[in-house]
Amino acid sequence: MCENKTVLKLLVKKPMIEEYLRFIYGTKKGPVKIDRHGEVGKFIYSMVKYVELPAKKMEISEGDITIDIILPDYRLSAAERKHCYWNCEDMDRINDFVMVDFNIFFRGYMLAGKEMGVQQKDLIEAFMAYTGIKEVGKKFDTLKKKDYRHRQKIAEILNNSLEKIGFQTHTKKISDLSL
Repeated sequence: MCENKTVLKLLVKKPMIEEYLRFIYGTKKGPVKIDRHGEVGKFIYSMVKYVELPAKKMEISEGDITIDIILPDYRLSAAERKHCYWNCEDMDRINDFVMVDFNIFFRGYMLAGKEMGVQQKDLIEAFMAYTGIKEVGKKFDTLKKKDYRHRQKIAEILNNSLEKIGFQTHTKKISDLSL
């Protein structure tokens, strides 16, 4: 039932999503208590569905990663004495939204660090330490590729837009750009 403390299980697609949620809400272990102060919490809360009878419990396969989410105490009168749940599509949307928020945060972090003259390697290592991302070797390479592809895409867009206004660009490869 949607009482003062409602806990819902969220099936996460990638371990990085769980790590990012734990970073946002400052929870190292156990359930993650979300709030409605940021975009992620508002979105997660908005995906909650209410029914009169308990919803069918989701089936969890071996190897699936789940995280318990504690919903905020904020309640509408329409939700009182009802059961809360997320369906599979809701959980997919939540996973997608959290990953998008992570990507925006990561890109902003990298951009600010590069403006300060910090090397890419140092930025990624500091980002992982700050956010608590584990599996350093594998995730380091993932984040490095993510940053590289993003910079490559932005450089291409920038070159195309400058060429459209008649500005002659000296096409550079992304590897030529300063890190």
